[in-house]
Order: sequence, then structure tokens, then C-alpha cells
Amino acid sequence: ELTREALRRLDKGGGGGGDSAARRAAAALTIPTAYEAHDAYPREVKYTQTFVDQKNEAVLVPVFGTLVPFHISTIKNVTRSEEGQFTYLRINFNPPGQGLNAPKDAQPLMEKLKLSDSVREITLKARDPRNLNTTHRLIKEVRTRAMRQNKEVEEKRGLVAQEPLRMSGGGRVHRLRDVNMRPHPSGRKSQGVLELHQNGVRYTSNKGERVDLTFKNMRNCFFQPAQKEHIVLIHFHLHDGIMIGKKKHQDVQFYVEVIEMSQALDQGRRGDGDELEEEQRERALRNRMNQEFQSFAKKLEEQSGEIEFDIPYRELGFNGMANKTTSFIMPTVNALVELIEPPWLVVNIADIEIVHFERIVFGLKAFDLVVVFKDFNRDPIHITSIEMQSLDSIKTWLDSCNIKFYEGVANLHWPAIMKTVREDPRGFYEGDSWRFLDLTARDSDEESEESEEESEFEPSGDDEEEDDDDDDEEEDGSDEDFSGSGSGSDEDSLDSDESSGKDWEQLEKEAVKHDRKRGADDNARGKKRKDDDSFDDGESSEDSRAKAKKKKAAPPMKKAKK
Repeated sequence: ELTREALRRLDKGGGGGGDSAARRAAAALTIPTAYEAHDAYPREVKYTQTFVDQKNEAVLVPVFGTLVPFHISTIKNVTRSEEGQFTYLRINFNPPGQGLNAPKDAQPLMEKLKLSDSVREITLKARDPRNLNTTHRLIKEVRTRAMRQNKEVEEKRGLVAQEPLRMSGGGRVHRLRDVNMRPHPSGRKSQGVLELHQNGVRYTSNKGERVDLTFKNMRNCFFQPAQKEHIVLIHFHLHDGIMIGKKKHQDVQFYVEVIEMSQALDQGRRGDGDELEEEQRERALRNRMNQEFQSFAKKLEEQSGEIEFDIPYRELGFNGMANKTTSFIMPTVNALVELIEPPWLVVNIADIEIVHFERIVFGLKAFDLVVVFKDFNRDPIHITSIEMQSLDSIKTWLDSCNIKFYEGVANLHWPAIMKTVREDPRGFYEGDSWRFLDLTARDSDEESEESEEESEFEPSGDDEEEDDDDDDEEEDGSDEDFSGSGSGSDEDSLDSDESSGKDWEQLEKEAVKHDRKRGADDNARGKKRKDDDSFDDGESSEDSRAKAKKKKAAPPMKKAKK
């Protein structure tokens, strides 16, 4: 079912891969041009000195008596050094196709222009360092300004204009006062008022900044009351990002602190009564803010008619590291979110292709989770250091959401995997797809292969019957041999031994004979070892035998005198 759905999505043009947005941008990459003609050079230039044109963002360098312009986007860096009486200025250039205006996956400009050579660096030398010092300073300033402008253009490139906000009439406007907004419009923390209008909401800070959000641009809306957290919040995840300050953001949050995050140390020592009173105030403020935010969310649902707020399921939450710090991640009806510590985590269930659990090994206390999206141009999200006791609850939630998940014992190299998928997504799904992640399927395949190999060597039914007949004949013959072993001839006993083998008594007799023979051999080796020892003492065998005879002979008896 997963493969069929992916193939249908690819037929409709979704899923990324192939001709991605980055490749299309690379194909549309223009050649950076500093001047259209030689007449456009500044009048104050000198043909023997370097010059930085800040207006056209170009650096003119004298080469063989001619000024050659280089656009600032082609310059990688510039360094200055002094050796003896000379000052050196070294300018390093980007490879063709790379630079400030080139996307990350752009094809090299050398292939587009069919160039065979390119300039890698230029080194200038001068006795008077003043002009080179000025050139070094201006190149850095112009390059910094160009990078900042290029970043702003990149942020606004995919910006979609929202419809104008229609203000409410003379009726009562529902408001939330003394509300903080993240990200901050002016870069600094400030409070303001959040108002509900006909087709959206408007936030107005105390400094006068305004941020409008329309209902059509709201993809997910979350309301998280302050239970174990220090804030109560309403969070909006947008379809298209909006510009807040100088950056584009796709998540906007409005919150109120119900607990003081810090306390001054010079307030003096407080008693138990003061602490109890403060706890009661915090509890009353938490309940009041939760009620006001919940009421605002209900009014917004009634006003829009299509939007529904999701409340995270705290009982299904788990601790994990989605960014640089450990946070409490909770699932909702439509997403998996972490909304307390920015950068926030909002993963829509409709965007998930598969989920892979890594480091599932008996004995480990934590595992990792990888979320792969249906849009293959998006990089997978890694959530690490999840407690092993949360594994079953996460699997139950994924099953309820009808999301396919796999398990593995090691961390995989996902950039290489996604590169393979992006190159040919249709071929990937028409092949084994994500089957390489399924350990149980691989084990079953291996077992089936082993069973097939064993079945090749199994005998047929006729052979089994013949073997059974032979075994019966051999058993009959062995019984006859045993019954006639006392009166039979030697040949019959030999035949019976060959056909049926030796019985336990014969084997035991042979073992006893073998042990006796082995003991006789050991005695012979011991006697020989003693003879060798006597030979080593310097006495021959004849001398030893003579001494033995003397010891055995009795001494002569003397006759008694009369």
C-alpha cells in the first residue's frame, strides 16, 4: 500500500527528486556581469592600480597594462601580508558556478559556458602599501554588504503575499492583552495586543510593529495550556512563511508567562507564609490565563469556520533531543510537536512517509528516531536520546496514525540513502523500496533460502522406501547372527560383525585388552629408563650383575678347632 501510494504521488508530480527546485535554479543561473561595456568604467580609475567600484560591486585589477573587472560574487576571500619592503595582496576566486548568487546544488558554471580555463588567484605586489590597504578594506566591506543583500533576496525568493486583513466592524473585538510574540518583531522582547478580525488575527506591539496572519495561511493551530510549563501559548504553523523583521518564518507563537523565570537575589529572605501566598497567586494566574487563551481559541474557530486547534497529548509525550537540547515532545491529532524551546518542532502526520527506529538493542537505555518525509527534497529529522521505555507508546501512536515504521540496530547514513532516492524515486519504489530497513523480512528471506537449500538434498519417497527395506533386512540378519553366534562358524560371525557391528561385551573386552597392552608397554619403558639411569652413573651392566651375585652368595663357614 505504501509503494502504490508513493507511485500515485509521483505520477501526480509530487515527492521531489529528479528535476528539483535547486536544479531548476541552477539551470537558470545567470553569469555575474560587472560592466556591459568598457565605457562604463569609472572615470577616476588608473590603469596601473587596483580600484574597487562599490556602486557596481566590482574590483578592477591591472593585468598586463589593462584593467580587468571581477564581480564581487566571484571573489572567495582576500588576504594582505608584508615581506620586507613589499606589500602583497592575494585575491582568491570561487570555482566557476559557485559564489554568492549560486545555489548549493547548482551545476558548475564551467559546464554551462564550456570553459577550459579559469582564474584561481591573483597576487599583487607594491612598495607603497596605501592603495593595496585601501583595496583590501573595500573588498571586505563590499563583499559583506553583498552577502547580506543576497541573504535577504534568498529569504524573499519563496515569499507568497497574503490577502489583506479585513478589520472587524463596529462590534466587539476579541483581544488578548499583554501577550508576547515569538519571533520578536523588533528583535527584542516586547508585549502587545492580539486581536481577532474577520479573516485573521493582528498583533500590535507596544512599539507599534504590526504582524498580520490570515486564516487561509494557517495550516496547524495549537493550544498548549500551562500545566508543567512556565508559559501558556497559542502556536500557528503556516503554509507559506512571512517576513518578520528581516527573516522569513513559518511558525509564529503568542504566549504569556505564568511563572517568574528568574528571581532577584536582593529581595531578602522570605518566610513560609510568603511562599504559600506566591504559590496561590501563580496558581490563580495560571488558571486565568489558560481560560483566556482557550476562550480566544474557541472564538477563532467560530470566526474561521474551518480551523481546529490541537491540544498535545501529555500522556503520550517523551523526552528527546530534536535540536541541541533535550525537550519534551508530544503528539497531537495532526502533528508531532515541541513548542516550548525554540527552534520549535512541528512535523505534520500527513507529510510523513516512514519512521525508522535506530539503536534498538537489548541493554541500551535510549534509542533514536528518524522521520522521512514524502517530499524527498526535505532532509529527514532525527530525534535522539529517547528513553527505551517510551518505545511501545510511540509504536502504538504510529499504528493509530497508520504510519509505517521499521527498526534497526545501528545508525544509518541517511544523506547517502536520500541521494539514492532522489536520483530515481520511481525506480526506488518499483524495486525493493524501504524493504532494506525491515530486519524481520530479511531474516525470513534468509530462513526461506536455507529451507530451499535443505529441500534440494532431501531424498525422494521411493528412495526412502528402499532405505526402509534395507534397514529391515539388516535388522533381520543381525537378529539371526545374534541367535546363532554360539554354534555358527567364524565366517558367519565375521559377516554378522560387518553387518550389525560389535556388541557392548566385545567392545568392553577389546578395551580391557587395549588397557593391558598399554600397561605392559608403560612397564617396559620404565625398565628401560632405569637401565639408562644406571648407565649414566658410570657402571656397566656386567659390573652391576657381578655385584648382585656377590650379594646373593653366602659367606663361607669356618671349621671349629678341636
